[in-house]
Amino acid sequence: MKNLVLTAASAALLPVALVIALVRVLIRRRLFASAELVIETPHTAYGHTITVPDVARRLYPNKRIIFLLFSDNRLHNSKLPLIWSNPAFVSLPLSFEVRSGNPTLRLPCIPAHKQFLHRTIMKLVRSLVQKGEIVLAPDVYKQIRIPPLDIDPDEVPFNYVWPIGYFGLTRETEASRLRLPGNVRASVESRLDELVPHAGRVKRCNLYLRRKGKDGDDYHNSRRCGSPLPDYFTAVRFLNVSGYQVLVTGDVPLPDTVTREFGGMLTDARIARLNKELFDLYAATEADIFVGDPGGGVWLPGINRIPRLLVNAFPYFFGLPGSWVNYKTLRDSEGCLVPYRRLFTEFARDYELTGHRLYDNSETEILKAVEEFVADLQHPENPDPGRTILSSVPDFIWAKHAGTRICRAWLELFDSVPKPNPSPKLEVH
Repeated sequence: MKNLVLTAASAALLPVALVIALVRVLIRRRLFASAELVIETPHTAYGHTITVPDVARRLYPNKRIIFLLFSDNRLHNSKLPLIWSNPAFVSLPLSFEVRSGNPTLRLPCIPAHKQFLHRTIMKLVRSLVQKGEIVLAPDVYKQIRIPPLDIDPDEVPFNYVWPIGYFGLTRETEASRLRLPGNVRASVESRLDELVPHAGRVKRCNLYLRRKGKDGDDYHNSRRCGSPLPDYFTAVRFLNVSGYQVLVTGDVPLPDTVTREFGGMLTDARIARLNKELFDLYAATEADIFVGDPGGGVWLPGINRIPRLLVNAFPYFFGLPGSWVNYKTLRDSEGCLVPYRRLFTEFARDYELTGHRLYDNSETEILKAVEEFVADLQHPENPDPGRTILSSVPDFIWAKHAGTRICRAWLELFDSVPKPNPSPKLEVH
């Protein structure tokens, strides 16, 4: 019965989606006619709607580029076109949200209808593009120069490799900051300032929380989810005392009680009474610092050189430029902590973790990571023992190439782990 209702709803939505898509393309027909490169993106995760356009503009700074996204509500941000100029960002909706109070109702197109919409619109696009090239989004990554790596390409898929080349590309090329229009920024800032209980400029921290698929069977999602919401509050209090208003983005809503407890120094779009998509983009592009779980929301702050602390980091190859990482911990069947050198080798790309249990960062671990992050920003000369560790890990470890700092507090967790016995020395008589 549920599938029948969904199919009927999708059939009703299909003409609406088709008309919207046709209109959005046709009013940009001159843009498509003059485009030198059109990046076709029929389906992708949110993070790729940030990284693919950024790669394209760095590889081809003088080309007229269009990033054409067939977007899904809640998966993608419909306001992204506001922050991009070249590539021009064209978003065509495949699902809709009906707001009737709280909660809202999401009405998606079923896969067969999405495919029909995609085929129909791409026929129109191909007729409009005169001399430009049309490529799929994954093909853009294949144009990145990958440095020499000591890896077996049959063992390590390209999806693990292109970010290493991307890190190098961001170091070697200049690109403008991504920002919302000035009037939109001013409107958001005005509302956020109203929430602050004291006068004077306040610094802002984007706290990105991810719980999508926490209880699901897809380990690629569930293993990358964060800690329970209350476990972040002690760190939030420290950030507030340090002068930061904390802006929560992601998929974890704040309860109303935080308004009374934090007095406007911890807020999300709903509490601030702001459009969520604009709020999310403002936080990711304008915050002074970023703290967050691993997910699509970690990429945009990096483009704007916003310092990032990645808590609950997983998998163990993970690490980004301009970031500190506080990984999850792993224990074996006897409850013993798995040493970090094994995490960066035999468990680096393992999502199954058979016979082991993965632990989210605790309240204390999150607090210590945030304290260290803020201290290191004030004193960049602080020691970085993780640099030596990362110099000897396999070449597919992103953190090795990104210049990532491993939190010292996380490394200290392993001080009590027994060290392997040295090989016995043979005595010659």
